[in-house]
Amino acid sequence: AATSDLTGGPKILVLATDGEPGACAPRSGAATTEVEREVELAFAKRIQTFVVSIARETNAAHMQRVANLGAGLPADAVEPAPYYTADSQEELALAFTSIIQQVPRSCVFSLNGEVDAAEAGEGEVTLAGRELVYNDPDGWVLAKPDQVEIVGAACEEIRAGEEDLDITFPCSVFTPIIK
Repeated sequence: AATSDLTGGPKILVLATDGEPGACAPRSGAATTEVEREVELAFAKRIQTFVVSIARETNAAHMQRVANLGAGLPADAVEPAPYYTADSQEELALAFTSIIQQVPRSCVFSLNGEVDAAEAGEGEVTLAGRELVYNDPDGWVLAKPDQVEIVGAACEEIRAGEEDLDITFPCSVFTPIIK
């Protein structure tokens, strides 16, 4: 059963398969039904599943049902969700690139500790080398004591692919959580 306790963004599952779930007994519909049920349950928990076929002889009908259920559609959707095929490393890389581009990037970042909310403005958040302003509509906010959220135009930059983000707080403001 799929589950996730991560915060700060969409959860996805990439299922790379030959299209036939393994089973201890001879192949039956029970194994494919179980996979489809688990993907549907994962979606109910807000975990989207993307399907990649890594075999030439695949069970296309099963792959399509899993892709549909993984996108929150009926198994036999009239307008089906895409699933990917990869017969080479290059095609597999292209499939992953396509999947990543479909997943909206989160603008909420979990910290490995907690920030004193009264002193959060002492933190420094930079995106692409420029400092963002605390509590600015296009800057950053302290979403929770252990989460920084980038907002407005700065968030749109992250969603467009910007990855150069730095978040720092002085020791007097930040209490690390040691796990």
